[in-house]
Amino acid sequence: PVSGEGYFVDTSGGVSTANLPAGSAGAIVSFADYTRTFQTNNLTIVPNGSEKIGGVAANLTASTEGQSITLIYVDGTEGWINTMDSAGQAGLQALELLLFVQLVIL
Repeated sequence: PVSGEGYFVDTSGGVSTANLPAGSAGAIVSFADYTRTFQTNNLTIVPNGSEKIGGVAANLTASTEGQSITLIYVDGTEGWINTMDSAGQAGLQALELLLFVQLVIL
C-alpha cells in the first residue's frame, strides 16, 4: 500500500496480506472488505520492519464481515493508530439510529 490511498480488498479467494509502507507522521492508509469475506478469509496488515500498530510490534488482523480500517502513522512509539474501524462502530451506529427513531416518534 501507498500512503494516502484506500484499498478495497477482495478475500473471496482466500486470506490476504497487506504490508504497510514505512511510516512518517501523518501517513494514512485505509482498507475495506470489498467482498464482505474478512470473517472467513482474514486480511492481515503487517507493519514495516520494526514499526508498530497501536503501540505493539505485531500484525493487525481484520476478521469481521464488511470491516473497514483507517490507519494513521503517529510516531515511533505508537506507530500506526487505528483511527476508524467499522467493526467497533456497528453497535454505536445502531444505538444512534434507535435514538433518532425514538426522537422522531415523540
